[in-house]
This record gives sequence, structure tokens and C-alpha cells, in this order.
Amino acid sequence: MKNLCARTEGFCSLLKYDLKMKISTLFIFFVAMFTMQANSYSQRTKITLDLENVTIAQFIDKIESTTEFRFVYITDNVDLERAITLKVKKELISTILERIFRNTETDYAIASSDKLIHLTKRIKPHREDTGTEPEEVRPVLQFQINGTVTDQEGVPLPGASIIEKGTTNGTQTDFDGKFSLKIIDPESIIVVSYLGYKTKEVEIEEQTTLNINLQEDSSSLDEVVVVGYGSQKKVNLTGSVSTISTDELTRVPVASIGQSLAGTLPGIISKQSEGKPGSNPSVSIRGFGNPLIIVDGIEQDNYNNIDPEEIKSFSVLKDAAAAIYGSRAGNGVILITTHRGREGAPSINFNTSYSVQAPTVYPEFVDSWEYAIIQNEVFEFNGSAPITYSDEEIQLFKNGTDPDYPNTKWYDEVIQKWSPMQNHNLNVQGGKDNVKYFLSVGHMQQDGIYKAGGVKFKRYNLRSNVDVNISKDLSVGVDLASRITDNNDVPFSSHDIFQTLGTTTNRFPASYPDPTKTPWVGRSSHQPLIKTNRDLSGYNDSDRKYNTAALTLKYNTPFVEGLSFKVRGNYVGDETYGKKWTKPYSTYNYDRLNDNYTVAATGGIYSLTESNSRSRQLTLQGFLEYENSFLDHNIKGLIVSEVIDNKSNWFTAYKDGFISGGIDQNFAGSSENMSTNGSAGEDSRMSYAGRINYSYKSKYLLESTIRYDASSRFSKDYRWGLFPSLLLGWRISEENFVKDRLSFINNLKVKATFSHTGYDGDDSVGGYQYLSTYSFNSQYAFGNSAIKTIRDNGISNPAITWEDIYTYNAAIEGNFWNGKLGFEFDYFYRLRDGVLGRRTSILPNTFGASLPQENINSLSNRGFELVLNHKNYNNEFKYSISANISRSRAKYEDWTEQEFTDPDEERQQKRTGNWVNRTFGYLTDGLFQTQEEIDNSEIDYDLNNNATLQPGMIKYVDVNGDKKIDWRDQEVIGKGGTPEIMFGINTSFEYKGFDASMLWQGASDFNINFSSNMRVPSLNYVWNSYKFLFNDRWTPDNPNAQFPLSTNTNSYMHGRNSDFWLKKAGYVRLKNFSIGYSLPKEVLDKINLNKLRLSISGYNVLTFDKLGKFNFDPEGIGNSWTYPLYKSYSLGLSISL
Repeated sequence: MKNLCARTEGFCSLLKYDLKMKISTLFIFFVAMFTMQANSYSQRTKITLDLENVTIAQFIDKIESTTEFRFVYITDNVDLERAITLKVKKELISTILERIFRNTETDYAIASSDKLIHLTKRIKPHREDTGTEPEEVRPVLQFQINGTVTDQEGVPLPGASIIEKGTTNGTQTDFDGKFSLKIIDPESIIVVSYLGYKTKEVEIEEQTTLNINLQEDSSSLDEVVVVGYGSQKKVNLTGSVSTISTDELTRVPVASIGQSLAGTLPGIISKQSEGKPGSNPSVSIRGFGNPLIIVDGIEQDNYNNIDPEEIKSFSVLKDAAAAIYGSRAGNGVILITTHRGREGAPSINFNTSYSVQAPTVYPEFVDSWEYAIIQNEVFEFNGSAPITYSDEEIQLFKNGTDPDYPNTKWYDEVIQKWSPMQNHNLNVQGGKDNVKYFLSVGHMQQDGIYKAGGVKFKRYNLRSNVDVNISKDLSVGVDLASRITDNNDVPFSSHDIFQTLGTTTNRFPASYPDPTKTPWVGRSSHQPLIKTNRDLSGYNDSDRKYNTAALTLKYNTPFVEGLSFKVRGNYVGDETYGKKWTKPYSTYNYDRLNDNYTVAATGGIYSLTESNSRSRQLTLQGFLEYENSFLDHNIKGLIVSEVIDNKSNWFTAYKDGFISGGIDQNFAGSSENMSTNGSAGEDSRMSYAGRINYSYKSKYLLESTIRYDASSRFSKDYRWGLFPSLLLGWRISEENFVKDRLSFINNLKVKATFSHTGYDGDDSVGGYQYLSTYSFNSQYAFGNSAIKTIRDNGISNPAITWEDIYTYNAAIEGNFWNGKLGFEFDYFYRLRDGVLGRRTSILPNTFGASLPQENINSLSNRGFELVLNHKNYNNEFKYSISANISRSRAKYEDWTEQEFTDPDEERQQKRTGNWVNRTFGYLTDGLFQTQEEIDNSEIDYDLNNNATLQPGMIKYVDVNGDKKIDWRDQEVIGKGGTPEIMFGINTSFEYKGFDASMLWQGASDFNINFSSNMRVPSLNYVWNSYKFLFNDRWTPDNPNAQFPLSTNTNSYMHGRNSDFWLKKAGYVRLKNFSIGYSLPKEVLDKINLNKLRLSISGYNVLTFDKLGKFNFDPEGIGNSWTYPLYKSYSLGLSISL
């Protein structure tokens, strides 16, 4: 048997209902405002049809695509191929059904839900042949059954169809998934069906109570995917679109949405360089750059601060699928839609989690006596005398009994092992025929890792999405959302703090008997305990308010079937207020013998910096949409007009000279050294866009878009641009030669796309350079006054415009054995033409003016993506496995540059025709082992006849054989810091109430260049050193060491960019895992809940990399002077009422 109730995409919008209790009084007001009484849908809906020689199946498609009626039937009971001709005008559905099925073997019934139509085989009574057609005899219903229909997790399924097999007798479940039905025969069979689930036949066997569990249909052919300005069935997609489910976004608590993306989607490159609260990873699509972010149809740059519980869908448009956005689509588009209301009583959901975080890598520094040994070696290296530390002093450090010879673990003193993070969300979703709502409130707090406390990031989310049917054809949507963030920090940058922390040696104490005196640690006033303590050094706080509002009006025209108009107005307001307050501080020396403190160094002053930045974006959109089907043809059209207006301004004010720290307000500062600054800007865009989708028998697919964009950033002659696209698809699986012979193939499709888009993504792209511009310059003294001057910024370029981006994509995808196995492979090529550049390198140095930017360069990207997935059900056991891998590499196609006359300069500096991701440096051949080896060498390594060389130094390769090491010996030694290959393996398992998931994520084809104190054990005599460098440094007793000998600086021989320090950084990590348990339904019924799930999860839990002895996170940037990335473990609770 096959359930065909899921033939159309409209029904795919029905969702599971997690409903048990009456509506919360918190939301009665919203519902009461909009609730209106109306006649039943079937009684008020008039239908006009003009169908000639169409099948019953086509008639059903027509009704479902143009109305809210849905049909439920069993294939064998309905003659779907019977041809009919029907012309009606404004008739009720009951009248139409009576005309079609009168005197046939098909009976119909309109369910009590008023929108569900059951088609069954007509039952005729036993009779003698009298030559006349008898009146239909309905059976007497006498045996009553009751039951509940749920999914495999025990969640009730409202609106599920229940039909007694072989009859027209049926019903559907209520909002709690419950039903009651009187049946003819206590031994009969009932057929249970629900959209997106496998139809199930249940034998009654005289049971009066039934608990029926439906399994999800894994074929996913009816899945609807959000695309630009609309949605499409996944099976009909011709573009390259990837989606991530809400479950994947919310599975593991993280601080921002971007942290949930790595490894989940092919083509997404997500890389986080630091873990500071409030920081976000960089995200690009196929390595193209910053994508356009669209939230609920509107461009928004603050998507990382959306509460994941608000998100309904997350789509990534990677090729011509993004072209509908024209000049802003060149780097791809990320589409986020939030939850909306749904018909049914309110579903109340509460989700909470508590997490503990710790650095993924905890650096280990040398002990104080090891530091002393290093310093002795450094002095020996420099030929200095006497030795800094005696053997007796080194032993005192080891003993740890003399307070003047400590061994302070500074990381332990400053950084706490674990810091908390918490996430909470409460949302309500529900509605009736004429009003639907989704309301949500959320809170997230992430604390910093400093023991002093006070550093934290807090986020508050509010959302209200309300849809109201004003009449049969007119609806209105009102969306309000707010994201408020409070960022509390110290007045020093993370780089400053971790540089101080990583270079403070263990030979200084962390505290004195007097806790108000902070010890001096050998580096002027630099002290990690002060820099991480808001009470000692001050604060740097910022508050951001990001508010959005949208009003949407939609009108479905009754006079043209399938035609609708929509108008949407949107507001985005973004305001950030910052306040930085610094304090003076001192560090001390302590004379233990005399119990006396003296100031060793001072730093900081009382100063106040206040800033405010504001921006607002107004967007007005108009839509004309049309969709219709005739015979085997389906046409869908869209016309869009859009106007965007942006304004922004900022200012900052500074004062110092405060007489005390008691008042941190501007009026208390001195006016002698105050300063102010500020600016304002505005720009606007206007666009017209169109799209047409055509399919024949859902077999041959065509999509084409065109967009006409204008930007105020460019002159009138270059302001407008035309951006077309073409997308083609062929569903081979719908061909008879496949359907008749290879029935295991559910979907097999080939796709090819082309698009011409642009890049107009930020102010750096030639904004207003067609005008002659000026900038304020330094102040000059005129008499007794200081006058600020202005100067010309250089030659203008009236022809400057956006970049042209041409993208080609070819793909094949398949789905087999009802979704048990699937794959998709994409190959892409992208040409980015008209990249901005200046002709400075090709003009003589005597040219006096500042040259403008021009559209003169070009780049290209090429790569592939592969996705494999498998999922299956086995009774109560469900599992899925999905793997993806993608690669993207960029090349300079044509770059404006000098004519090279030196072949080595051309090899190292020429861009045209070369890969972008290259790193040049020296090749190495180990370490010098003896002075004799140095003396006998014919190669001049230091260009000073090797006078500065010593055993234990790096030996470089003379590539060109000229007997000296200079810049000409540099070769390509590796790649840059952005991965070219990304991959992930995602698995999930469910058994009864238990569920588990794991995401393994990795990256390859990139390098990390270790620098600064990651190279040598000692810098500037006073800096600390890493344990791994000390343990495996070269000494005469350790000639096979991995690292050079101890030196006092990042010397010329150690500091050269070489393959000695550039390391392959490929890695595989357990990005996240989750284990959960949901209470069974029988327990939930006793406590009046629909769902209760407990979970434990982890993030960045385990990492395998190629860095060897370098104790470093491979997602980092090559030195230890950054806020470390974090791993976390979480406990979660989810409750649905």
C-alpha cells in the first residue's frame, strides 16, 4: 500500500505538535486580539476549475496546489488514471466531488477537520439483479476503538488519518494525537497515515485501545528547502543548496551559531581563531569570502547572536541558486528563517543547559630552575660572563622551600580550569485558522577564563512572529525581534594579556604577605594578575542592541488562480555603546628580611573613553508570485522589487586627568587632554529581480533568474548592473527506462548551472570613489591656534563599479532504497573579474598623485564537494550516517603587476597564473652538529662567512647552488592558514528513549607558521619558555634534538621563514557529541508533559593533528598570544507541554 497524501508541497508545512496543556495565560492576549469567527473552510471556499481530459491524479494535484484541501487515500482503492473533463465556477468542494465520483467505485468523505478529504472504495450491498441501481447502503458502525498516534519518540501526531480498511469510515487525530472511531468489524484493519511518515496497517483483533507509533519516511523526496525569496521541493532543486537541521544547530550548546557549522555542511569553511566570550568564527562558502546573510528575507550581519531555538531552517546557496540576490551574491548566501506559528493549541517548550568550558590546549611552561638553565646557556651563547645562575641557586629553585626562589605556575594563578556557560530558552507556538504565533525569549551567558572574574558575555533574545488571516485572501504578518548583548571585559586586548602571561617567568612570586601589593615580574609594569582584574586595571564594556521589525501583507487574488501579491517593510536598528575605564596601578618588590615594600614599576592612568555607534536599515520589498499546473507542466514565477536605505554614525570621546577613581564619568575628567572623533555615512540600493521555474512531469527542470541592481556607491553611468542565471536539471529516475528496470532508485538527477553575479559587500569595494574626496589631516599652528587641515585623497575614478563574478556548477545526486542511501557530487568553477587594485606597481616612482582603485584584477576558484549519507530504521532502532568533504583552491588569473626582469623575483612575486595559497621560505636540512661542520662548509649561511654560526643552529638548503643563503633560495614551502579541504562525519542513533550523536570534523591542506617565543627558549632574556622547546632543544648531549639551541633572541638564523617552523596543520577532531534520554509516553502522561529529555554533550572534545610536539590548537594562528579556543561539556534539559 502507498499513501499519496504527501503529493504536494503545501502539506509538507504541517509540523508535529507537542501539545498537552491549555494555552498559557501569558499569550491569551495575543490570541484574543486576532481571533475571528468564520464559517467552516469547506462551506466558504468556492472553487473555479477549467480542466479538460485530465486524470484524477492531476485533479487532486490541482485542488491541493490551489486550496488548503488535502486528500488521503490508498492507491489500490482509487482509479487515479481515469480521465475527466470539468468546468465549474465558484462551486463548493462537496459539489465538485459529487460530480466527479458519482456512479463510480470511489467514495469520498470530508473529515471533521474540514480540510481533509478521504477517498475510499465504495461498498455496495449484496443484492439480486433487478436491473435497477439500488440506493447505497451504509453499514452500521457498532464497535468503538480509541487510541493515540505518535512518532517514534512518542510525540503526538495531530491530524493523522485513521481509516477502516476497505471502507469510507474514518477520522483523524486531535491535537493530542488521540482518536475515537466506531468500526464495522472488531477483526478489521485500520490504515494510519501522516505526512512524512510511513503508512501503517494495524489489525484490531478486538482491541479497544491502540497506541500506534509511526516511523519517519526516510526518502525525503517531499522535503521543502528554503531558497532566495521562497521555497522549493528538494527533489526539484536545480541549484547547489545545502541545509542544516534545527536539531543539528541545537544539539550541543555553543556560544554562537557559527560554531555549530564546522563539518556539518559541504562547502562551508568555518574557522575560529580565538575563544574569547563574544567572539565568532569566520565563515565562508567554498572559500569565496564573507557570504551575504539573509534572516527572514532581510540582510542582517548579526546572525551569530540569534538564539538557535528560534531557527526553523538554515540554507546555504552556493552557485546560481544565490543569483537572485545579484550584486551581493558573489560570495554565496546563507538563508536563515525563524519559526512561525502553526495551527493548533499552544505548544510550550523550555530548553536549558549548563556548560563548563576549558582551553582545548593548556600550555606547559618551563619550571623556574629550567628557566635558569636556559639563561645560563644564553649567556654562554653570547660569550658573556659570568654565568647568571649558580648551581646552588638552581637547586634552591628545585627545592621550593625558599620564598625568594619560587616556581610559580602563572597559568594556574591567572586561568581557571573550568568556566561556566549557560543557555535558556522558553518559546510558545500555536494558533487557529485565522491567527498563528511563535513567541520566544532566550538568554545565554558565557564567562571568561580569568580567575579574577568579571569578564563575561551575556545575550538576551526576544522574538514574536504573528500571522493573521484578515480574510480568505488577505493575510498580515508582524515580526518583532531583539538581540541584546552585554560584553564585560578588561581594558587590555587578549593579545596583550596572553603575551604578558606567556612571557612572565616562574621565578617571580604570584603574591606577597600583603595581598594589596602585586609582585613585580621583571617586565616593567606588565603583570598578568593586574591585566586580568577589572578591580585593579579597569574595564572595557560594550552594550549592543540589535532590533528588527517587519510588516508583511499578502493577497491571494481570487480572480487569477495561483497569483498572489506581497508587500513587506523591514526595519533593522543596531546600536552599540562602549565605555572603557583605565586605572593607574603599581607593582612592588618585597624585602622579606626587613618586611619592606618598594614600588618597582607603575602603569596606567585614570582615563575614560566613551563611544557610540548607530545604524539603521530600511528595506521595502514588493513581490508578485504565480504558480500553476496544467497537464504535466508546472510553472512558478516571481517578480521582486527592493529598495534598501542605510544610515550610520559613530562618535568617541576621551578624557584623562581624573583626580580619583571614584567617579568614572566624563564630567569628572580634565579638559586639557580631551579629544573627540566621529563620522557618518549612508548608502542605498534599488533592485528588480525575477525568477521562473518550469518542470515537465517533475522530470525536466529549468530555472532562470535575472536581477537589475543599482548602488549609490557608484556613478550614474556605472550604477546599474544586470545579473542573470540559468539552472537546468534532469531527473533521470523519472524516465521509464529507469523506473521500469531500477525500482530501487528513488531519485537520480544531474544538474548544471551558470550565474553572473557581483560583489558589493562592504565599504572597501570602491564606495564613492567616483567623487573627488578629501580627508582631515594633521593640525598645524597658525599664530597661537592649532588648525586642522584637509587634503585631497587623490585621483577619482568615475568608472569604478562592482566586481563581476561568473560561477559554473555541475552536479549529480541520487537517492536509493527509499532514502537508505544517498549522495551528491558537485564540481564548481568561479571567476571573479574586476577585482579592485591600483596601478602603483607599473608606474614610475616619480608619479606624484595618489592613484585610484580600478576594476583591473581577476581571481578564480575551483573545487568539488561530495556528500554520502545512509539512514535506516529497524523496529525501534534508528540510525543515520552522513559524510561530506569539500575542496576549494584559488588562483590569480590576471593581476596588474610590474614587468619582472629577474627570474627569481618573478618566481617569488609574480601573481598572475599562480595559486593564491602559497607560502615562500627556506628549505632546511636539520641542525649543525659541530663547529668543524660549520668551518668546513662551502656555503655562506649568514652572509658573514659563517662567523655567527654555532652548533645547534638551523642549516638551510642552498637551492640555487650559488654557495650562499639569500632571498633567491626561497621556495614554496607550504600553504597559508586557511584550509583548502574540509570534511565531516555525522552519525546519530536512536533506540527507544535513548539517542546519541557524534560529529567528527577535520581540515587539511593548510599550514601554521609558528612565531615569536614558539621558536626559541628565550627572548629578550626575561621571557618565559615552553616546556617542549626546553625538553627537545639542541645541546651537545642531545644532538638529535628537534629544536635549535638556546639563544637570547629570535635570531637571524632562527627567525627566517622556513619549513622548520611552517607545519602542516591538518587535524581531525570530535567536534561534538550528545547522549540523551527521553521519558516514555506512559510516564509523560502521568506528569502531564509531552516531552522530557535529559542530555549530556561535549564540544571540541578530542583532537588529532600533525603538529607533533607543538602543543597548540590547529585552528589557532601560530603563537600563544591569543585567547585560547575552548572545549566544553554540558548538561541539558528539554521540556514540552
